[in-house]
Amino acid sequence: MNRFFIIIMFIMFSACKEKIEYGDINLTEKIKRIEISTLKKDFSKYNKDTLRIKGNLTLGMGNTCINSEGISIWINNLKPAVNIDFIFGDNFHKKINNKSVELIGVYKYGKAGNLNLYDGEFTKILYIKTK
Repeated sequence: MNRFFIIIMFIMFSACKEKIEYGDINLTEKIKRIEISTLKKDFSKYNKDTLRIKGNLTLGMGNTCINSEGISIWINNLKPAVNIDFIFGDNFHKKINNKSVELIGVYKYGKAGNLNLYDGEFTKILYIKTK
């Protein structure tokens, strides 16, 4: 009985952890992922490059960014990968906010975002997937 209960609970928890994926998945084969620490060494080197990085996504009012290793990169919007106009607190927002993600986007060097507090920005998001 206990084994059956454990198996059922495992299946239920696995089903609740829904993966979200938007955009062009073919880009994952074409673009090598770089670590935020590599980007940090010389932000200007990657200006206008299409980057693939991993980090924690924050979708907030005036604070939409990806964070990793103490670095925050502003995200202008999630388009064209995500063509949804979400509302803070709606179902999409709850599924993706504060989640670990991998994304591919066009990086722009320079201070950006609210009060220029961010280490560059992604002007376009071409692919995004929760981990």
